[in-house]
Amino acid sequence: MPKIGALGLSMGRYTFEEFLEYASSTGFDGIEISTSPGVHKNSLPLTFENVPKIKELLKKYNLEPFAVSGYNDFVQKDIGELTKQIEKLENTCKLAKEVSAKVVRAFGGEPKEGISKKDAIKLIIEGFKEMVKRAEKLGIILGLENHGDLTNDARVELEILEAVGSENLRLTVDTSNYYWYGNNLKDIEEFFKLVAPYTVHTHLKNGSTKNGIRDNYISLALGEGEINLKIFLEELKKNGYKNPLCIEYEGLEDPKIGLKKGLDWLKNTLKEIGWEG
Repeated sequence: MPKIGALGLSMGRYTFEEFLEYASSTGFDGIEISTSPGVHKNSLPLTFENVPKIKELLKKYNLEPFAVSGYNDFVQKDIGELTKQIEKLENTCKLAKEVSAKVVRAFGGEPKEGISKKDAIKLIIEGFKEMVKRAEKLGIILGLENHGDLTNDARVELEILEAVGSENLRLTVDTSNYYWYGNNLKDIEEFFKLVAPYTVHTHLKNGSTKNGIRDNYISLALGEGEINLKIFLEELKKNGYKNPLCIEYEGLEDPKIGLKKGLDWLKNTLKEIGWEG
């Protein structure tokens, strides 16, 4: 059975050590370390000076650092600002290497006034073409997440991967973001088939559009939403996915409850599809 991880951002209301203690005692194998500003009550942000303490705590709670969350926006009118965004993501990759994480979740960017969608995608490609050179030197794989307005379409994601042309840029698949954005369930199942061969990291989550999309979208625990996640897991298995499966929870319940529901559902589903080896 693949190793299973929990996202730090899901437990952002708790301190970093409280998150680790919960993840370890609940049965997770590892975590994605969040670098979101103020996360975990700003108790132990991922900085170079905090790396020794973070590594010590990971060892104490017997948890692996499966990935680090990176924040970047390559859709910039100004070349200097694009360079700053590349350097910011490179710094996250250096921190990831320090804590022995091999994957950094990355974004493409968001629409800007005066930049067409076509030009925005070109800028994302340009940013990643430079960034993969730096990631390769550090031994880091970037996982582009389907997030926001521009990359919540598997066809756009694959267009970016093809244009960048590097094994150091793969995908972080957020199973719920496609639905949040407004794609229908049938298309999402097709997206899962398209992205599975290129997936390096996951944000497994579910939700409902019964109240609408975007701001009205309801985020739910695994097993409680409308998305057929079993199809995605079957596609990953078929494509020989070897990395951990990480769970995200953004619902209204305490994340300790939401993540535990997800862990139980995922373990049962992996058994159902025969993914136990």
